[in-house]
Amino acid sequence: SAGYGNTFFYGETNTAPVPSQWTMNLTGTSLVEMNTFSINIIPQLFSLANTAGAMFSTAKDNVQFWYDLVKGNLITRDEFNEMTQLTTIASNTEYGLGIFRYNRRINNRTVYSHGGTFLGFINENAIDTFSGVAISVMTNQDSISNARLLTSFIPALHRHTLGLPYLSTKLPDASFNFTVFPNPTNGSIH
Repeated sequence: SAGYGNTFFYGETNTAPVPSQWTMNLTGTSLVEMNTFSINIIPQLFSLANTAGAMFSTAKDNVQFWYDLVKGNLITRDEFNEMTQLTTIASNTEYGLGIFRYNRRINNRTVYSHGGTFLGFINENAIDTFSGVAISVMTNQDSISNARLLTSFIPALHRHTLGLPYLSTKLPDASFNFTVFPNPTNGSIH
């Protein structure tokens, strides 16, 4: 795993904790913990997902992966250049081989990004190639969209990391709760 000790496929022996999955996609109305369903569908779902959703990782490993990818520690510069032969797909958004580039979108910086969505989990990753700041936001519930993570949470964390003045982020509604795992934390958030 190229030095990513807490990255593994579902079912492999690991030491990293895996939080319970909370899904809204299976109910359509409210978040439900997936292990409360009468039939345990989790192993079949991860088997079906394979590399598109059956990999687990910590935020620390994710951040290190994005940093290594962009800095050329995982693939050659020629391979990275091929990966980033981009096509414009929307205003300020380009797409290459499995990677997005958002031009001047996060605190007026250009970032490479890609996230993942699966029943009960969502993550979004971004790296500011100018500063080298890499951010990974992960959640064990699927009611927040990748777009919200990319447009609200990642810019706020990016501003904090760079020491820029704070801006407010409006949460979806008053009932929205933010929980940090592990809870209680050891005082450090990664």
